[in-house]
Amino acid sequence: MTKLAHIIFLVWFSHCLAEPQVKKSSAETYRLLNMFNEAFRHIRSEYVTTVSDEELMEAAISGMLNRLDPYSNYISQGRYKSMLSDMKGELEGIGIELTNEDGITKIITPIEGSPAWHAGLKAGDEILKVNGKAIQGLSLFAIGDCIQDIENETVQLEIKRKEVQDPFTVNLKRQKIVLENVRWHIQDNIAYIRLTDFNSKTTGDHLKKALGIIQGKKVQGIILDLRNNPGGLLEEALKCADFFIKNGVLVSVQPRSQDKTRVYNTSSHTIVPQTPMVVLINEGTASCAEIVAGALQDHRRALILGTRSFGKGTVQSIFPLSPGYAAIRLTTAYYLTPSGKNIQTTGIHPDVIVPQPSLSRDVPRAEALLLLKNHSKDVA
Repeated sequence: MTKLAHIIFLVWFSHCLAEPQVKKSSAETYRLLNMFNEAFRHIRSEYVTTVSDEELMEAAISGMLNRLDPYSNYISQGRYKSMLSDMKGELEGIGIELTNEDGITKIITPIEGSPAWHAGLKAGDEILKVNGKAIQGLSLFAIGDCIQDIENETVQLEIKRKEVQDPFTVNLKRQKIVLENVRWHIQDNIAYIRLTDFNSKTTGDHLKKALGIIQGKKVQGIILDLRNNPGGLLEEALKCADFFIKNGVLVSVQPRSQDKTRVYNTSSHTIVPQTPMVVLINEGTASCAEIVAGALQDHRRALILGTRSFGKGTVQSIFPLSPGYAAIRLTTAYYLTPSGKNIQTTGIHPDVIVPQPSLSRDVPRAEALLLLKNHSKDVA
């Protein structure tokens, strides 16, 4: 069997395994493989222009993943390297996290400090066009390629926003984004901590250092701001939640085989187990950020304030392909909060609903500060 035939076999064998409820016979499996071979052969020999085997294989893999869900996709070599850089706190682009709902491409959240953030893009904004090209029907992978087109230094997006009557365009210049994912200060004896994401492997360490200083100040309360936090690395999110919760389950990860569900518990790393807390969330709070908020809510460790979170409760695992070349991101499990709640599509519902009516004044933050001040007075 040729090397190419081996690749074809592995691609389609994986596709068959992705359908556990349908036990296909060996004959049916080989029929499907043969059908793929025929299609591949016709494209190579008859398509109007020459297409490389590499392009066809990438398209085949990408197509399989795109049929699964909005979060499973193929990661090209360049994007894979970029993703590894993101984990080091480096990022280049316009700074948006995307999802696809029923063929509609939406922004999960703009990354704080990015060109998209400075342009005022919001969670829930729909993208209609990229550089004048309609993107309806395109995969997130293809849309990402349009946005990251190295021939264009700037990116033009046509945006549809729920509260705005007509679509509008924004022009964004790609740039290197320095991710400062933990920022904090103390105001009126209340500590304000902003976590912008969990993408860096140093997020937990940076928060631990900040909490060590804050603990020494003997503050009366903590505001943990998870608004527009798109999530990131589960390990870092759990480290951060562990700093506030003394005992119990932080999250459960439930794969296809439910008997293999993994339960993550607290450790002995708690730093501030009793300081009164308010957690701020909004529609841009997603994935691992929702896990942190959900754990604090279920353990009654913090009051959750703001608006309902995004509702991304699935786990994506990265599987390298041809080591050093490319990879796939595959949805492999669901996140369950300590109470067993699956937040996929439903999100985290705040204990106190406080919307952000405009950018002129941070109403949720002001409300959180007032709640903690009043709490400290009641205790005194």
